[in-house]
Amino acid sequence: MKGPDFKRYSLRLNSGLTRGRFKFQENVQLTHLDVTLLNGAPFIDVLIMIPTIPVYDPANKGGFGSGSPTINTFATNPVGLRSCCAAPSRTTA
Repeated sequence: MKGPDFKRYSLRLNSGLTRGRFKFQENVQLTHLDVTLLNGAPFIDVLIMIPTIPVYDPANKGGFGSGSPTINTFATNPVGLRSCCAAPSRTTA
């Protein structure tokens, strides 16, 4: 499973001009974020997931193990979450 990933591009320009009683100001901001959907949480979920819950369970929808209505489950199955909610990969030329 791929670990945390984070990309960030940021640009901010501020300029101003004062002529007598008049004041002119401009602001420009450009930001791009590329964050992995499963940023760090799967590693924590592996530690706190109840060990009796199987990773794969064909009886459940999707084929992955999940919690029980009778047992409190505070973690998400990281393998199932990665399979169901992974962002499509992008390539740039």
